[in-house]
Amino acid sequence: MLDSLFPCSFRFSMAEEGIAAPTLTWTGEEPLETESSFALDGMGEIPFTSVGKIEDWEVVLPSTSDRVCSEYNNYVFPLYEVVFKDMGFQLPLSDFQREVLRWTKLSPSQIHPNSYVFMRAFELVCQHLRVPPLKNLFYTIFTVQRGADWVSFRQTKKMFEIFTGKVQSFKERFFLVRPKSDAALDTLLEAAKEGVLECRTLFPLYWSQDHFGYELKDFCRTVPSLTEEETDVHRKLPNVETH
Repeated sequence: MLDSLFPCSFRFSMAEEGIAAPTLTWTGEEPLETESSFALDGMGEIPFTSVGKIEDWEVVLPSTSDRVCSEYNNYVFPLYEVVFKDMGFQLPLSDFQREVLRWTKLSPSQIHPNSYVFMRAFELVCQHLRVPPLKNLFYTIFTVQRGADWVSFRQTKKMFEIFTGKVQSFKERFFLVRPKSDAALDTLLEAAKEGVLECRTLFPLYWSQDHFGYELKDFCRTVPSLTEEETDVHRKLPNVETH
């Protein structure tokens, strides 16, 4: 299946894909103007390439015309080096992380890297407590906030430290990743439905304006709105105030 989608030449360069610089009118200048440090046809650096199992995922170098907010084909999507190199993330994203992206209607590169740390820290706390990491529970602890272009999560009460590594220079240090196997591709797609031929992604892979059609409060949850199961899990979390 994937061999027909991805010709051999595609595995090494996006330059031949003919991706033009985006003409988005709803973003600021920074994502439209920032070229990747790893641009293949420029004086690019060699990025950190350990993003997942080598048989499932591959790093593709952008061209000088590619931007983090460009729209890519064949389920290719941009992500930041710091997420893998300094924060230790690996693909595929977990069920919880994919659900957060689906819920907020954001692509992986629209989210500020610090928010990846919050997602992972929340998962680890839940793992330690042997409770499921529930999306609705996460959004009783975190609210969504919008910067000039990137979206992030803010703690309603401090539970986790903010990552202070190399996040400051993350914007130009993006590369592209693509699924190499059917197993990897399946983690990006909704389950097939009877009578539906179109493959839909679980969350946006490129920058989407859909998120901005909602008010920030639409993404938040309050404790009274939780189900009985979610409320039971909420009580087990440390240093969480009920609101």
